[in-house]
Amino acid sequence: MKKFALTLGLALVGTMAFAQDDLDDSHQISFAIPATSILDIEGPGGNNGINFTPEAITEAGNAFDFNLSNSTLWLNYSNIKASAETTRKVTVGMTNDLPTGMTLTVAAGTDAGNGNGVKGTPNASAITLANGSSSTIITGIGSAYTGNGINNGPQLTYNLSFDDAEFQTLSADLNESVTITYTIADE
Repeated sequence: MKKFALTLGLALVGTMAFAQDDLDDSHQISFAIPATSILDIEGPGGNNGINFTPEAITEAGNAFDFNLSNSTLWLNYSNIKASAETTRKVTVGMTNDLPTGMTLTVAAGTDAGNGNGVKGTPNASAITLANGSSSTIITGIGSAYTGNGINNGPQLTYNLSFDDAEFQTLSADLNESVTITYTIADE
């Protein structure tokens, strides 16, 4: 019986010696980065609206100057591309019709240089906006961020012009608006 107890005791001590910690250990840490695409339009004081109003006529016989321009807005975006091969683009579209004779264009400037990553390439020429259609304004966006707020990302320049041949269509009660929508999506 003593021999059995001694053998059992030695077996337990040997088993416990193998179950103890040693000089090192390891574990795994996993991580995942979600595909992300978000954008917004930033203006001074948080205002991203534009109001085009020509200067009042002060000399009889002159016309309104409808060649109006605005460059106060900036396009900000953050993007993590879905895979190594994909890139994204930004499109711009307009809802509602402009009054007869008016033309509205928008152009995106080059990125302001803040942020980091592959921020894409703006369209080389201004885009003429039309009701119900959209056009690509920036292509080739990889994983990138532009920085947030004004003076970050591409500066947007809008130009409103009017065809003088349509002058007879103007009236003082003209007070309309259009909605401009920017969308970031896979190319």
